Amino acid sequence: MINNTHHIPRKPLEANDSEFEKPTGSLRLLIAFVLGIFTLYQIYSTIFLPPPPHIQRSLHLGFALFLIYLLIPVKFYHQQKFSLKASIVLLNIALAGLSVVVGIYWAIYYKELISKGIFLESLDLLIGGIAVLLVIEASRRIFGWTMVYVVTAFLIYAIIGDYLPGIFHHGGLNVDTLIRIMFFTTDGMLGLPIKVASTDIFLFFIFTAFLLKVGVGDYFIRLADTITSRTTGGEAKSAILSSMFMGTLSWSSTSNVIKSGSHSIPSMIKKGYKREFASSVEAAASTGSQIMPPVLGASAFIIVEWIGGVTLAEVFKASLIPSLLFFLSVFIIIHLQVKKMGVSDTGEHDAMGSMQLLKKSYVLAPLIVFFILLLLEQPIVEVMMISIFATIIVGFINDLVDHNRAFGLKEMVVACIDGARNALTVIIALAVVGIIVGITVQTGLANKLSNGISFITQDLTLLTLFITMVLSIILGMGMPAAAKYVLVAALAAPIITLTGEPSIGAHLFVFYFALYSDIMSPAALASYTSARISGATPTQTSIFASKIVLPALTIPYLFIIYPELLFIEPANPLSILWVLLTVIVGLTALCIGAVGYYKVEFSSKERLASIVIGLLLIYPHVISNVVGIGLLVFFIVYLKRKYSTMDITG
Repeated sequence: MINNTHHIPRKPLEANDSEFEKPTGSLRLLIAFVLGIFTLYQIYSTIFLPPPPHIQRSLHLGFALFLIYLLIPVKFYHQQKFSLKASIVLLNIALAGLSVVVGIYWAIYYKELISKGIFLESLDLLIGGIAVLLVIEASRRIFGWTMVYVVTAFLIYAIIGDYLPGIFHHGGLNVDTLIRIMFFTTDGMLGLPIKVASTDIFLFFIFTAFLLKVGVGDYFIRLADTITSRTTGGEAKSAILSSMFMGTLSWSSTSNVIKSGSHSIPSMIKKGYKREFASSVEAAASTGSQIMPPVLGASAFIIVEWIGGVTLAEVFKASLIPSLLFFLSVFIIIHLQVKKMGVSDTGEHDAMGSMQLLKKSYVLAPLIVFFILLLLEQPIVEVMMISIFATIIVGFINDLVDHNRAFGLKEMVVACIDGARNALTVIIALAVVGIIVGITVQTGLANKLSNGISFITQDLTLLTLFITMVLSIILGMGMPAAAKYVLVAALAAPIITLTGEPSIGAHLFVFYFALYSDIMSPAALASYTSARISGATPTQTSIFASKIVLPALTIPYLFIIYPELLFIEPANPLSILWVLLTVIVGLTALCIGAVGYYKVEFSSKERLASIVIGLLLIYPHVISNVVGIGLLVFFIVYLKRKYSTMDITG
């Protein structure tokens, strides 16, 4: 895995790089102005005087569409002749203008539209149809053609349902009905996903932008470097820790790759790691960051609304142990892999001293305030606004004590603009998912799919979970975390709830596997983004990242079988402690089997034995655990005798 012949990429991605254009001149001022107005409107409408749902959500969507069409060019433009540039610019302006019309249409004609009900006029249907097409085209510019194919397939399914056989048959929806549902009800694009995007998620983006502005992201990276500076494979382990910390700030695995990986990947390459290794470590860790509490890549806000009857604090507690087990598994895998490669890169980090870290730790105060208010189960909007205010105070303190990081009115305005800008892709993704979910509900597809899979599996829990896992990975391809969650919550989670599993456990199960699609699917965004930074081969990065997370794939099964780990059921603390102990030992055995190394290289039979022992220990049952412990003792004795000259148990 070590290779010194590769050069470091000439220009690693910066933390603010994206598919967005970098406008100049008057266009730059216009976009900055609109982003600022967007932010002020969202904060005012969320806190003080929210308009009716249709108006608030359509304005929110209209702002996002307008900005997307000015910030992101037509993707096929780069292959065209330069003479078409003027036409493309005019097209973007025209689409941005239509976005304004779509955004304000509900605000202008609200009373008339409410009174019309289902009896819409031709102009109404035209505007609604334009809104649907604008959202689909915006998603194409951001996510590529895959999203277009998926949403188009669902639209066709909605229309031709009367001609389909078996479980896919339904009465069929005509085009007018589809448009009405998508734009003139709260069951389509203006449904629950956009509701949460226009309130909680938007404020979260503003909060994270302020945190990054005061240096929390940089502090996390330096903290990770310092913790791992004297450990074997320290650069790789630093990448894992920094991505884990960044999970509190990021909203997608790709954004985490860019923030953390722009530092960690070049550092690993400088140490001599192969590009594929460096990029796969970052991809695996950044994907895991999206399951980190408290907000799970901004998805926790939607989980609260979707499930109902749960609080953000409960989602926080439920996701805590699974997320820590994931990173423990990845950490063990990387440690063993580095040992197997014979790498030692200790003591070379750009590390801070303990006193420096302690002196700078005040930048974490806003996050601590956020955690405390969240655990006290305060209203989410209040939590966000108080946390933003705490970040502003820290920014002013920073301005006094750290002359390298200025903070004033200009930085606050920039943070608001950055937060609104970062929210755009998630808003569009949630609007597209709103179309899919609306069709799913109207056609009864989710129930039909659940009943069909239940019939096939005959309610065998493990088989049902396996099929749901595969479906979740497929559904999760190519979207931010929040959009992934909505899609799998609508289509995959009902499959598990039919088996009687606790609702929050079922939703976390499908969400976790939807996230894994960023590593191991044909649309492995985290792997491909990471490979882009390192200059590695995307496919090889995806394959190796998949191997890194392989033992961690057992964790969602674990909390479905033993939901006490999610703290959603009363349980004996000693019982939980015992399960955690056996799971940690079992995960270690699985990791050893996956890598095929622990102080010595294992044979294929020894790897298989280690994997079997790991599975027996992970499964939370007394008989399984006792057998696993017995086999583990026997296996250690066997290894000691076979490799008698080495300290295998050390």
